[in-house]
Amino acid sequence: MIFIDRIILHNIRSYTDEDITLHTARLFFKGDNGAGKSTIIEAGIDFPLLGLGEVNKESLLRDRQSEGYVTLFFDVDNKKYIIQRKLIRTSKYNIDHKCYFDYGNGLNNLKEIDTKLLRKEVLKLLNFKEPSGEKKSRIFRYAIYTPQDEMLAVLYTKDKNERLDTIRRAFRIEEYKAAWENATNVADTIRKNYISLGDK
Repeated sequence: MIFIDRIILHNIRSYTDEDITLHTARLFFKGDNGAGKSTIIEAGIDFPLLGLGEVNKESLLRDRQSEGYVTLFFDVDNKKYIIQRKLIRTSKYNIDHKCYFDYGNGLNNLKEIDTKLLRKEVLKLLNFKEPSGEKKSRIFRYAIYTPQDEMLAVLYTKDKNERLDTIRRAFRIEEYKAAWENATNVADTIRKNYISLGDK
């Protein structure tokens, strides 16, 4: 179980300096359009945990700012962790992305870590079984955070297999699908062998 304790946003989208402390495992964000709800979830939680995914760095860093960062404080199974992701504008068309990670010893102990290694570490911490090479986490997006009406698109998609696959992965029951398929194959083999023996 993950608990988000605190989010610090500096020069991220509409936020210049925001320090948000949370006190509950269940979060409900309410506000007018454009108030910054999506930024807190996408830039404040999704981005630190799982990286940019398909998000453009330019869309996260506040206009005309040379540097911005997100610091996320969270617990997993009663162990504390801190992640910080920095965006540094090196030129008009380029923004560097750096990551820092610590096992709850405080901001002064953050160690720089490769972006791909950090993603692997977080997926392992959260026990998310994502296919390698995917830019974004489907499990996080639909089980932890559902952007506005996207869950409806999953539930009512015409592609039944895609819907079932997403739901199975979101609730970590994809192993049962494999077990069912294997059991069905074994049962079919036994049935065929039994019929063959009967013919003899």
